[in-house]
Amino acid sequence: MMKCERCDSDTRVERYDVDGFTGYLCDECRDKWDKIQASE
Repeated sequence: MMKCERCDSDTRVERYDVDGFTGYLCDECRDKWDKIQASE
């Protein structure tokens, strides 16, 4: 358990590395990030 770097939730996070952003995001924020990337 760690804090998500986007929403600050204390939950299970995974390392995420895309387009120069490296961080630890929860599932929900990772999904949002994927949608943002897909829409560009």
